[in-house]
Amino acid sequence: MICELGISAPVAAVATQEIIKTLQNSHHAGIDFYFESLDTNLFSDKARQSEIEDWLVRKYRDRRPDVIIAGGPTPLQFLATSKRFFPDVPVVFVGAFKEQAQLLKLFPRFTGVWFQLDPAKTLEIAAKLQSDTRNVFIVGGTGPLDRLIESIVKSAFRPYANRYAITYLTQSRMPELLRD
Repeated sequence: MICELGISAPVAAVATQEIIKTLQNSHHAGIDFYFESLDTNLFSDKARQSEIEDWLVRKYRDRRPDVIIAGGPTPLQFLATSKRFFPDVPVVFVGAFKEQAQLLKLFPRFTGVWFQLDPAKTLEIAAKLQSDTRNVFIVGGTGPLDRLIESIVKSAFRPYANRYAITYLTQSRMPELLRD
């Protein structure tokens, strides 16, 4: 499994535990499971990501996997564009956005489940619960995944711009957000 985030991220930890548990309970004995992370939340610049990808190519050059799980949009992009990292091994993706597929050419070796956000529905439900809502704040990070989610949310919230004051708090670090 190549994941967007490290194993200390709750979403990565839970997903990995469930995958391992499912594999252990399957009828296949002796499955080796390897977890790797691109750590895009820590190392988002292209140069560093390229170094991590090069390291993965070297690390696994003599260990051909039967299948690769791509956990998140960046691993999916890496596997869809790399000609050096097992271009003929099947890939199952999770946690990637359908919007991203428009940018990638996914060959038949790719299958998976798209992560779908419905920010408009979330806003509508919140507005029903708090009928006097006038201000909406979107808090997010600065990594590639965060920027992708922000673009999806902005697109979904355009029709609501006249009804709510929408503020995006996506360029601040956590200590700054907590202080403000």
